[in-house]
Amino acid sequence: MNETSDKSTKARRSSRITLILIFLIFVAPTLGAWLWFNFGMETTHHSFGTLYQPARPVEAISFATPQGDRVDISQLHGNWQLLLVDATPCDDDCLVRLDKANRIRLSMGKNIKRIGIIHLSLESAPVTMVEKITTVIPLAILGSLDETEFQRMESLLTHSGEDVSDTLSRLYLMDPIGNLVLSYPEDANPEEVRKDLARLLRASQIG
Repeated sequence: MNETSDKSTKARRSSRITLILIFLIFVAPTLGAWLWFNFGMETTHHSFGTLYQPARPVEAISFATPQGDRVDISQLHGNWQLLLVDATPCDDDCLVRLDKANRIRLSMGKNIKRIGIIHLSLESAPVTMVEKITTVIPLAILGSLDETEFQRMESLLTHSGEDVSDTLSRLYLMDPIGNLVLSYPEDANPEEVRKDLARLLRASQIG
């Protein structure tokens, strides 16, 4: 009887240790980066973007790719993502914003592979625009949301006290486990975005 109880206790202890190790490996590095960005850097730096406090998880959002595949946004976890969202299909103005995001990504040097670019819209872009985007920015992930998904995404993007109409045209930064961390207005200085991203990448060991 005591032997069975001991085995059960050891099994529970082993399970707890496993969960703690998983947390330390996959969650703690990004959490540490967020905590440092919120609290550790206050004495010497400030973020140029608008911070989500706390970081806001983007969950259960799926979109259709131009090829017709259905992708859950969680499939893109693992990298930092520069995210743009529009109500209308991507046009030439949208391409300019995507190119700006890509230039920020290209400026990150050895960390370039840690950063992706996503554009989501309520309607899919015309084939000619998709071809233009993928020519200029081959790694960009393009997707269209249905009405319900789009409204959920708008709600997630909206900062506390902000009108939902102010969410579009902004540039969003999402961490490797799918949390919204910062957002920037359309006219944000790319160098300021780069500085924020560089600080987060230095503090984070994943993505």
